[in-house]
Amino acid sequence: MHNPRPLRPLTPAKLVRKTQAKHKRLFCGLMCLTATLSAGILAALYMVAQPGLARISPWLDQALRALLCAAVLIFLILPCVQLIVQLSTGKALPLTKELRAMTIKFFLPLMELVGRAFRLSKDKVRHAFIHTNNALVRAEGNVYTPENILVLAPHCLQNHRCVFRLTHNINNCRGCGNCAVAGLKHLAEVYDVHVALATGGSIARRLVLERRPKCLIAVACERDLTSGIQDVAPLPVLGIFNTRPFGPCLDTDVAVPEVEAALRALLGLPPLEQEPFGHA
Repeated sequence: MHNPRPLRPLTPAKLVRKTQAKHKRLFCGLMCLTATLSAGILAALYMVAQPGLARISPWLDQALRALLCAAVLIFLILPCVQLIVQLSTGKALPLTKELRAMTIKFFLPLMELVGRAFRLSKDKVRHAFIHTNNALVRAEGNVYTPENILVLAPHCLQNHRCVFRLTHNINNCRGCGNCAVAGLKHLAEVYDVHVALATGGSIARRLVLERRPKCLIAVACERDLTSGIQDVAPLPVLGIFNTRPFGPCLDTDVAVPEVEAALRALLGLPPLEQEPFGHA
């Protein structure tokens, strides 16, 4: 009997790509399901109102039917088709920016409700959303100058024992290496971009208003990344998850190579020889 060839173990980079593809499939499935349920609700409402509309005016009934069909096609079916095609090809399609804005503002809140009905946690839905959002931003292929990029990170990256205040000026970091802030400061110096630590959403929004960047790289947990992307939409944001080995908001960490990979992509620079384990 022929012995099957043993499977080749996946490299870390391949594992990351496999995980990213899994999250994108989940997001596409949830988006299509949400669109189907939304179309069903609209159809049910129309069927309830149709007899009364027909008695008032047959023309009104036909006009409303045509309007609903057009709305379902434009706002539900076409966005789902475009998202699937774009994530499959990795190339920007017409109205990519508008698709991203519609996904953030309209679909995501509904998808969280649908996900809850299928016992999917909000963090799982948000995780899939961040991966999909990053793919859409990268697919746009825009290149930015350093002064138009802002890197935002939470202050909880700073070691809680550190006595230096970094929330207003990351250059106060002494580079001891006890937290990831030293690595972010190094990236700021090498790529000449502005890196800031924010103590909360209001401070982060104020920094965006003050500096008026054309693109953001944000480091945070799933909840804060999602709310931040919603707050600044349609501004493009590449989201990078932090890790929380000691629980939320205490001595969190981030893979600095992921931030560097995102920076190089936005600056139009080729990727480094050793591919960092980043989020697409």
